[in-house]
Formats: sequence, C-alpha cells, structure tokens
Amino acid sequence: MSRNASLQVTLYGHTDPDEDEAIALKRAEAVSDYLLSRGVALATLAVSSRGHRAMIATTPTEAAFAAMRVVTTEPRMGR
Repeated sequence: MSRNASLQVTLYGHTDPDEDEAIALKRAEAVSDYLLSRGVALATLAVSSRGHRAMIATTPTEAAFAAMRVVTTEPRMGR
C-alpha cells in the first residue's frame, strides 16, 4: 500500500456460528492495529464484520469452525 497511495483495503472479520459478531469486528480491528503499527496509513483501512454469514463450514467440526475464525481483505481503489 505504500507503493500505491490510492489503494485502500477493507478488513472483514469472520466468526464461527458459536461466536458473537462483536468478536469478528475485534478480529478485524486487531489486524488493522497491527498494520497501523507497521506504518500503514489509517485512511487506507476500513474494518467491518461479516460474522459467520460469509463463511460456511461444510461439516460442524472444531476444525471447520476454526477455519472460519479469520480476517479477509478486499482491496479497492481510493480517490
């Protein structure tokens, strides 16, 4: 992002079905905090929660639920 100042990124936190959606947002905020500590400009980041809606486990196992506890990114071109 330091090479392309117009690049912006939305960080989406995800959860498994047993977690509260606020946890998903905290996951995304933790990644944002890390990126900010590494010098990424605040104006290039947005955070949001998708909870467990976007990640569907094919089997209700702990391994499948663990795979749902992630942060995904969506790049976009800024102004």
